[in-house]
Amino acid sequence: MFNDLSLSKSLIKIVVVFLTISVHNFCLSQVQTSKSFQQKFQSSQEIENTRELIELGRLEEAKHKIYEQLKIKPRDAQWRYLKAVLLAEFAIINQNSDNSDLSSVKIETNRAIESFERFTEEFPELSEPYNNLSVLYLMRGQPNEAREALEKAITNNPNYVLAYENLGDLYVYLANITYKKGLSKLPSSSRLDKKLDHLNQMPFLTKSRVIRNFKKK
Repeated sequence: MFNDLSLSKSLIKIVVVFLTISVHNFCLSQVQTSKSFQQKFQSSQEIENTRELIELGRLEEAKHKIYEQLKIKPRDAQWRYLKAVLLAEFAIINQNSDNSDLSSVKIETNRAIESFERFTEEFPELSEPYNNLSVLYLMRGQPNEAREALEKAITNNPNYVLAYENLGDLYVYLANITYKKGLSKLPSSSRLDKKLDHLNQMPFLTKSRVIRNFKKK
């Protein structure tokens, strides 16, 4: 999640799919009938194709399809989820760009966070939106919120291995920052220097991983 322990080079693990979930995974107050719920969350080929565009980095094409569908179905959960993912992808790309516009990154990040936060309010039992929020919170300089989001993801799904990995990486990232602060106060500290060197030698993923499905608890 945090390649070379650098936030600007962080490896973003964004979940890009909102798939069909059985009724018992949601609060009854959010579902009128099982039939309408299944119809609402039924995956379509168009959604699959749009998700593939995002995965391939063809974001402008994906944006056109998503916004076109939301004009027709503004409350459709899957298209709204893909829009949130799209906003996050744009924010991540802009942040990692050599010519990044910080104001644009901030706006895109805030919009993506707002979208995922609404999802956690509507579907509080899902884990993946919390994972995505943790990445975005950290981009916004909110490590405590990132930690809480990952802990919530794990509470919702104790078998969500990616959330455990991201939470561990977050603690390593924070430890790295803390050791560096300590060394800035006492550069001669061999203990801090050795610990920092150990962290910097830890293996990290070299590319992001995309989780395709929500999993039942």
